[in-house]
Amino acid sequence: MDVNQLASALSILSEPTVSFDDGTVVVFVPEIDDTLMWRVADTRRATSYHGPTGDLAVEFVVELGGEERPLILTDFDVVFMPHHDGKLDSRIPVVINGAPPLVAYSEMEDAAANLLHTALYDDDMDLDMIGANLILIRRFLFGAMSFGLRPVRTMSGWLGALGAVDGEIGIGMFRSDPRWESLAAAAEDRGTSPRKRTSPFAARESVGDVQIADFEAVAPKLTAVRLDEQYASLWRQHIPLSPKLFTEILTYRVPGASVEVTLGEDGNGQLTVTVMRGSELCAVVEMSFAKPSGTMNLDEVRVAEGFRGSGLFQKLNTNAEQLARRLGLSRITLLATDVGSVAFPTQVVPRDVAMYQKVWGRA
Repeated sequence: MDVNQLASALSILSEPTVSFDDGTVVVFVPEIDDTLMWRVADTRRATSYHGPTGDLAVEFVVELGGEERPLILTDFDVVFMPHHDGKLDSRIPVVINGAPPLVAYSEMEDAAANLLHTALYDDDMDLDMIGANLILIRRFLFGAMSFGLRPVRTMSGWLGALGAVDGEIGIGMFRSDPRWESLAAAAEDRGTSPRKRTSPFAARESVGDVQIADFEAVAPKLTAVRLDEQYASLWRQHIPLSPKLFTEILTYRVPGASVEVTLGEDGNGQLTVTVMRGSELCAVVEMSFAKPSGTMNLDEVRVAEGFRGSGLFQKLNTNAEQLARRLGLSRITLLATDVGSVAFPTQVVPRDVAMYQKVWGRA
């Protein structure tokens, strides 16, 4: 690929800042506050699609050191392959069960934050688990650095966890690497800590003494069917969310969405999410939930022809999953009408066939 082709492929993303410097593409992603870079001449091909949450993604195949690797960018994250061994100085291969073949930058930071917290505060920590995670996150870091990223916060968490258990675990020696040493020095100088991703609703208070006025305050975005004092009482008993937060979760990143809710005495409910663009109907999702069985059913999903393939379905589905979690439900089932044309998010990642076989080891 050449500069113009790369610029065109990246143009679907609105948040990153893209520039080109002496044959190198430089992409700053504000959400992770880091910059990745690779040689334009090493870029083999690109594919764009909607990811699991409905966000646009660009997938590149980049050749590094004679090996083709996938690199996936969204407006808010970067996904890459971990390094195969993290430069562990051992003739015996170390296998970590369940190690992911792909990792997102945000997941790497989560892993470092969790590891640091466990190493510092868990009196019953499993030292073997700590050792395995130190090796695993080191592999993540080398994978990130291969694309020019400088995950200082992740390195800080890694160093802090290692220091907390120093002398208690034996994870072997690591081969010297100037990129690692530079990043470690930067982490020590800045004194930063890894940050952990949170849901946009995670820090919000869930529910207080819900009254009829709370439903009226979010109308017409939320319609409570047969709203009266008994309905408000049932809501307080069964729904651990305020009407406002309930509505925000279901309509998150979906302009023109509104919700209709019917609530039964047993805690079961029926929901209809309708998405309009002006007078045009874009999508309708019918769902129900049963608190006693811990189940949410997406009974019917209809997306208008002009909005199929736009990521709208994935966003609605992601919001339903978020609501199910907040309601304490453990299972979601889905039935999509007109299955041949509804954009059901079967996520085959990477989309590039050769990279899929490389990552997952199967056709």
